[in-house]
Amino acid sequence: MLLKMPDARTPPPLNDAASVAAGGNPFGLSRAVGAFRRRAASHETKLRFLIAGGVNTAFGLAIYPVLMWTLGPRGLHYMAALVIAQIVSVLFAYGMQKLFVFRTRGDHGPELLKFSTFYLGYFVANAAALPFLVEIAHAKPVIAQFGLSLGVIAGSYFWHSRITFRDHGKPG
Repeated sequence: MLLKMPDARTPPPLNDAASVAAGGNPFGLSRAVGAFRRRAASHETKLRFLIAGGVNTAFGLAIYPVLMWTLGPRGLHYMAALVIAQIVSVLFAYGMQKLFVFRTRGDHGPELLKFSTFYLGYFVANAAALPFLVEIAHAKPVIAQFGLSLGVIAGSYFWHSRITFRDHGKPG
């Protein structure tokens, strides 16, 4: 029977007691943590998308009331405030998606056009679907709008990852 001698350059593997003494843990958690980190890294863009979505949602919900409270008393019409809030929110969301989520460089004009096209399409679909849900299906407006927003969250990830901020070095 041949015994395999360890190479002088590589130390032999540590047993559990030696691993703990060397700063490891006795339960194999370092292996589990490593697996978690690898798995998390493979979903990093999705995690950044969820974080940006939360920030964008908070910003989007805040901008309209802020405009109305600050400029409404000075004569800003509520529909003008809505248009301003929509434009500012889309630009803010574009910056978050481009710089924080997908981290693309250049192509500002084409990306912004594609990005805005998604939200224009959403606005048109929302303008048609919301009255249908409220007037015909008798849904409460807030509930109907919330349901439509869930569709936008899912749809926007696929649109932006595959169209707006697509890595041109990758197919499709």
